[in-house]
Amino acid sequence: SWSMNIKLYKTLLATLCSLTFISTTASADVFDQVEQQKHLATTVYPTSAFDEAAAKDMLINGSAIVSGVLSFVEPIYLPEHRKAIDQREGLWFGGKKKRVLVANKKIVLYPDSGYLREYLKLAANSKRKTVASDQFLARSLAATSNQYGEFGFRGLKPGKYYIVTEDIVLKRQSNVMVPNQIIDNIHIKSNHTHQYDVYMSYGEFLEVKSSGQAMKVDARMMTRSTQSVN
Repeated sequence: SWSMNIKLYKTLLATLCSLTFISTTASADVFDQVEQQKHLATTVYPTSAFDEAAAKDMLINGSAIVSGVLSFVEPIYLPEHRKAIDQREGLWFGGKKKRVLVANKKIVLYPDSGYLREYLKLAANSKRKTVASDQFLARSLAATSNQYGEFGFRGLKPGKYYIVTEDIVLKRQSNVMVPNQIIDNIHIKSNHTHQYDVYMSYGEFLEVKSSGQAMKVDARMMTRSTQSVN
């Protein structure tokens, strides 16, 4: 009858909707698993246990102060075939060069821990992106350098800490004489404008040895890497 056909149709429709929901849910689960595998293939996490309570305790109710001035010395490009006394990725830092103050740059202070040490090691050596836990990131202090590069952290207890900045990227260029041909045993040189980016940052372990100590650090940013842009 007509009423039986309507009931049958509704039953089939409900069954199809249910199957579609199950199929969609299963597909979503498979998609999530694939995305998770991709994430794990490109990301690495520290495996050390993080003592959140100990880290929190280091940052409250203390009386020590750590302060400094964030700066860098203007790097001078040198071709790879030349030597310098203090060379970093083809760059030489002249001892008599004037320092440049770095304003409006974020500086973060972390209590020292095994978790932090493992994170830094992974970040330096792993080809995958190193990611820290939210709990670790939360147990830190942040400051921003003022117009004179000055920054400071208060309320610290005696112990070891690590302070680190974000990178700055300096866009630089230098005129370099390079040999391009030999005529009658004479090297003919040409003038080449070399453009490159300099990635600089500051990171240092320090120790507050007593309550009420006022420690000043020489927060000089150093070259982390360089990258040619031409």
